[in-house]
Amino acid sequence: MLSTSTKPLSDSGLRDRFHRRSLEHQRPLSTVTLAFTVVAFLCLVGARNMVNGPATPLAYRLSCALVLALLVMAIPRADSTWTFGAIGVAYSLVLVAGLALNISGVEHPLLWVLPAMVAIPICAAPLWLTPMHFFVGSALFYAAAFAMLFGEPRTHDVDVVVWMWIVAIGVPTSAVFHFGFYRFRRNHFLLESQLAQLAATDPLTGLQNRRAFVKQAERRLESIAPDERVSAIFLDIDSFKSLNDRFGHAVGDHALYEVAQVLMEGTSADDSVSRIGGEEFAVLLRDGLAGAL
Repeated sequence: MLSTSTKPLSDSGLRDRFHRRSLEHQRPLSTVTLAFTVVAFLCLVGARNMVNGPATPLAYRLSCALVLALLVMAIPRADSTWTFGAIGVAYSLVLVAGLALNISGVEHPLLWVLPAMVAIPICAAPLWLTPMHFFVGSALFYAAAFAMLFGEPRTHDVDVVVWMWIVAIGVPTSAVFHFGFYRFRRNHFLLESQLAQLAATDPLTGLQNRRAFVKQAERRLESIAPDERVSAIFLDIDSFKSLNDRFGHAVGDHALYEVAQVLMEGTSADDSVSRIGGEEFAVLLRDGLAGAL
């Protein structure tokens, strides 16, 4: 039955629906953004080939680009938030590996990798579907990136610059971006859910309206199993016009509300109770004729 109340986002069922809805919205954006990152990575490979010095074989670096492209192609097929998050984590780690292969043998590796260590988490922050994805993905990215830099000769001034850019700029900015976009998506989802509920609800009785009843009946009949039975009850209030004429519309409205309450009390949560006209009601039951009788 349709509920007229909006549950808080902390409710696990509503949160799951929000994340699934966000997944639908995030797929196209993530696909385009990460595809652009693959192109940027190929530009980095080309720039590395223009620099003298011992370099990792080109085939290895292009293999990273190929893996990144395959992960991008997997995004539209991600059918769960867990799969979507796993693709994001894998993508960030492969990207770090590709950066490590590209800076191998350069004279100043930090100049090559520091912009990426700042820009990548910031650009990826709005794409993480949930805060858990954001924390895990960002932590693994930074851990892999710092492991890549360990052992490289650096002065104290360079260390100060690195920590300033990453800790003072990169991490806070990515956190603001992620939680800002997460809050925006959450508010949009709550508003969308509220509007959909209002559009499907009869304001007087709190039941579904005619449009919602027809849509739900169509969905149920399309998905019904061969051996499953459903039944529908259509009823109205006798002499309702005379009730309004004699006692006023306030009494008539109260009568409609009381009938709605009786119907809801006599049905289960799997059934559908709707007001489909002035004093006309419909009940769709997950049962055969015996249950309807």
